Amino acid sequence: MKWLAFDTSTPLLIVILGEDDKCVAQEEVKKPFEHARDLIPAIQKCLQKKQWKLEDLEWVTAGAGPGSYTGLRIGLSALKALLAIVSVKVTLFSSLGAIAWQLHDKEGIGWVLVDARRKMVYGQKVIIQGGNVDISSAPELLTPEEAVAKIRSEKGQVYIAGDAVHRLESLYQQLQDTGEILPEILAYPNAQGVFEAAKIAIQNGKTFSSQDIKPMYMRLSEAEETHARINRNENKRHS
Repeated sequence: MKWLAFDTSTPLLIVILGEDDKCVAQEEVKKPFEHARDLIPAIQKCLQKKQWKLEDLEWVTAGAGPGSYTGLRIGLSALKALLAIVSVKVTLFSSLGAIAWQLHDKEGIGWVLVDARRKMVYGQKVIIQGGNVDISSAPELLTPEEAVAKIRSEKGQVYIAGDAVHRLESLYQQLQDTGEILPEILAYPNAQGVFEAAKIAIQNGKTFSSQDIKPMYMRLSEAEETHARINRNENKRHS
């Protein structure tokens, strides 16, 4: 079984090819938020390495977020385009789950915290045991205070990954004595994380139609919130 996976939810673009349970090609593009330009060439490079064609693929999967609004729109638009031109099965994986695999060499409880902007964080709890990372829990949208409370309530060793603890100084200060914080260089998914999260999604066997492919935003964008606020104010003036 041949498959393609990619994640565009962070400043780091990851593209991998898998064959059964092995990663056989990968591209990591470290040019923050130029995914619209780099995604398709990165896919082409991976395919060329193995001399595969799109028609050889049985599955294509992408990170659904949560993460960058623009990055997710680019990645999932590309996924829909691929579904339109080749006959493949399509599924989605959690981008926070891909980051969580940075913790695979630990033992205990892990938390992935990603900066969601506007004083919020995306969080996902994972269980790490024997080199495996259980990413079955659902991502959450949390205030920093809620994230701290959840992590402090955990029993045993806690490991923390993601960029939020490095971007939000108050969060870092409150958590540095609560758990082991991974360095900022490991705040984003790597090829192994995307491979593992994608492999699990494919093994689960859930497929998505083009209409079902939606990013995991978990809230309105800033523009949408502004538009909604303007509409509320207009309604108040006319009521």
